[in-house]
Amino acid sequence: MKTIKKALALGIGALMSVGILTGCAPDDLALYNALNKTQKVTSSITTTDMSFNLSAKNLSTEEEEFVQNIIPVINSSKISMTSKVEQNADKTKVKAESTVKVNMAQNPMDTTVWVDTDLTGDKPKFKEIIKVPSTFTQGIPKFEGKQYLVMDYEDLATVPGVGQVNTAQVMKFNKDLQEKFVDFMNKYVVQFNPKKDIVKNLGTQDIIQNGVTEKATIYQIKLNDQDLKELIRYTANNAAQNKDAISFVKEYMIANISMAGLPEEEFAAAKAEIDKLFIEYNNNLPEILKKINEALDEFNDIKVLGDAGIDIKYAVNSEGYIINQKGYSEFVLDLGLMSKLQNGVGNETQKLTGVYTIGLTYNSDITNINKPVTINFPEINESNSVKYSDLIKIDNPLPEEPVIKTGWVLENGKWYYKDNKGQNKKGWLLDKEKWYYLDETGEMKTGWVKVSNKWYYLNKGGDMAKGWVHLDNKWYYLKDSGDMATGWLKLGNNWYYLRDGGDMATGWIKLNSKWYYLKEGGDMATGWIQLGNKWYYLYSGGDMAVNTYIGKYKIGADGAWVK
Repeated sequence: MKTIKKALALGIGALMSVGILTGCAPDDLALYNALNKTQKVTSSITTTDMSFNLSAKNLSTEEEEFVQNIIPVINSSKISMTSKVEQNADKTKVKAESTVKVNMAQNPMDTTVWVDTDLTGDKPKFKEIIKVPSTFTQGIPKFEGKQYLVMDYEDLATVPGVGQVNTAQVMKFNKDLQEKFVDFMNKYVVQFNPKKDIVKNLGTQDIIQNGVTEKATIYQIKLNDQDLKELIRYTANNAAQNKDAISFVKEYMIANISMAGLPEEEFAAAKAEIDKLFIEYNNNLPEILKKINEALDEFNDIKVLGDAGIDIKYAVNSEGYIINQKGYSEFVLDLGLMSKLQNGVGNETQKLTGVYTIGLTYNSDITNINKPVTINFPEINESNSVKYSDLIKIDNPLPEEPVIKTGWVLENGKWYYKDNKGQNKKGWLLDKEKWYYLDETGEMKTGWVKVSNKWYYLNKGGDMAKGWVHLDNKWYYLKDSGDMATGWLKLGNNWYYLRDGGDMATGWIKLNSKWYYLKEGGDMATGWIQLGNKWYYLYSGGDMAVNTYIGKYKIGADGAWVK
């Protein structure tokens, strides 16, 4: 019932962005395989350093003061992250530790997050410990003298409204679906061919980590602004038409709602809704692609990447793992141009005119791949920590009000449309620019329906059909008003004849003592036509000439030319 139009297609394009920088060329596949293999490691330590460079020009008065104060802060900022992970092959048992150190305007701040997950038993275990910087806890009484926030899903399950975690569904989502995603991407990347040399092999280089030198193959991804836009356009169009991509997105959406723990009837309704969305998506694909490209056209004149563009280098060792990743990316945000495109050129109220360029430099080392990693969890007690469940727990929760279902609702396998009071709508209903018919009980109808002595055809999704429809090897025409046409019908320069049952006539038909001939496509013939070994002449009105002369040719009583 609801339409996803271009939004679903763009969503598919966003999903595919994980593979946007790799294609089907040998170097592209080599890097993709390394990325894929690195995702499967069972243990590693990743150390990343990041810095920024912000500049601005063409600033309005409103922007000037703010920007001049913020630029020195951003350009002096440094971020360092160290992440350790240890997990099983299925990723159902994970221990991780991630420390982030931020130095902004000479004000250092650091935090660490520890995660301990185990979904292999009867009860799920998911515990997260966050070392909260004192800057964020000042003025909060419960945090006085304490530095850790503990999120334990076993505790959260006791909070009203949170509920129990469905272990089976969590395992299914984290294991089965992720495996399907990898399988899907392995198939998708082979056909992904933007016809650009996205990845370049720079040869081998010595990489030194922890005092050990290792030979590695260096792969480079380098894109300028135009390259990126062409790549995004190709990816959006390619993914939107790829059946495997669309099928995976649908499977992903269904898996997500299965995690919500809905009652069986509500889950069936939600799943049916998704089925309808994808039927509509497939039916409207040409229109969706048109809208996608129109949306992308609007960004042709907006600069996204700076002159430096994107330059990323990956170091892949002899075992096929990425052990280093570093690069520089430069992005541009032209607020003036974006405001004009949004509000119209010459908008006098426009105040934001700045053009901002921000560069990001980073370097990541990945070590201890599939080797023992030590993760030290802090000792947690009541004196040094706060439970997240205590922060959100309500002592006297209000009774829940009954939920009134509105809009399209599936009940006992049938669709109904309910108003804001929960009452069934009846008769014709206009929803999202489409017409539906609901009978006296409120049930949505499909197929042929007769209303006020006129026949209408409702598609499988319930929406009213217009134009030609092919049913049971017969063609019918539904007018712009939706009612079935009968008798003579003119479309463009052609005439068609629809019998009393609405089906399109072909071949000879006799009307009011006159014969007409309808071609295989249904359009009425005029002029000379040959059928078998005989020639016939049809006047401009379509009726067959009999017992007359057409020029020098004699036409007999049966309408055939008498030779």
